[in-house]
Amino acid sequence: MINPKTAGLAYIARMFWRILCRSLVIGTLLVGGSSCDGEGGPSVNGRSFITDGKMRFTVDTYANSIAWSPDSRYLAASDQRGHHLYVWDVTTGSTLFKVQNGAGIFRGLSFTGDGRFVLGTAGNRLGTLSFDVWDARTGERLRDVFGPDPKQVITGNSMAESIAVSPDGRHIVVMYSGGRHFGIYDTASWQLESIVPHDADQIIGVDFNPYGQILAMGGYSGHVYLFSFPQGEKIRTFRAEPVKPGNIQALAFSPDGNFLAIATSVNPGEGNHQLRLWDAKTLSIVRAYETGFNQTIDGLSYSPDGRYIATIVYPSYVRIWDAQSDQMLREISTGSNIPAVIAFSPDGRKLAYGGEAGITVIDVKNQD
Repeated sequence: MINPKTAGLAYIARMFWRILCRSLVIGTLLVGGSSCDGEGGPSVNGRSFITDGKMRFTVDTYANSIAWSPDSRYLAASDQRGHHLYVWDVTTGSTLFKVQNGAGIFRGLSFTGDGRFVLGTAGNRLGTLSFDVWDARTGERLRDVFGPDPKQVITGNSMAESIAVSPDGRHIVVMYSGGRHFGIYDTASWQLESIVPHDADQIIGVDFNPYGQILAMGGYSGHVYLFSFPQGEKIRTFRAEPVKPGNIQALAFSPDGNFLAIATSVNPGEGNHQLRLWDAKTLSIVRAYETGFNQTIDGLSYSPDGRYIATIVYPSYVRIWDAQSDQMLREISTGSNIPAVIAFSPDGRKLAYGGEAGITVIDVKNQD
């Protein structure tokens, strides 16, 4: 819950800082637009322009997943309590559609490699291992893609959670909660090809290396699991959070596949190196970022050029890091908009983040 009094004081502080900052003509650091600007702005037709290369899209409730189309033109998002799927045209700021998912809360979103479809897993559909296929332009729900019988691979209540499309666009990976398996599907036929067992109790983060040969998964146990793809053979397991107990919050391969950025969480009072960069071959730590004592990173995204790592920090920050050093380049206060999701656009020109009060899209400029 957000304390109204605290939120009001924070708003006054942000307005004061914006006036002072602009009077001193403080320039930008990394992201396009004045670094004096915070969140806010009037809503117009489901969006609001905040000025200086920033665009705001509203959702009914809490945005819990986002996905960019391959051409970086469209942005999809889902809200947690309203069970809605949104797709916006970022070039015009217009809403393509807003539809409700009768199956329940979306747990994961992804565009197909050709950008024609949006794939979504529904977290309230207990006892089924399926995901939905939506037309990315019209919002028409085209089909349910069913997986294995949950009784064969999973005990207790289960659902399809995380979803990811391979870099070549030929396969879909769906993580099943309630059991230690994931499914590999063919995008041409929408058929389940194989079911792969794994050792994790619960999967949080999933990512492919850029060549689509390795699938990395992170779990609540603090371990990362590497699988060959599409064979589904386990290559290696390693512990990415040395403090016990600790879990993986998010992970992402660098665009060249040489590094793996991993965000972890630990118990209060047990450390502040919660963002680490690992060598993807040797699985050794290349650098550890000073993220702040007891601050939880809930998500991260690698810029397509490999120069930056963007993170969301609970409860109210987005931070941009230099991937080649341990320096934080920019900190953006999101105010009362508690962030939950973050993603660079595939062309590297935009960064989208949001959560409690919608999605903000900002222009990205290189720091030369």
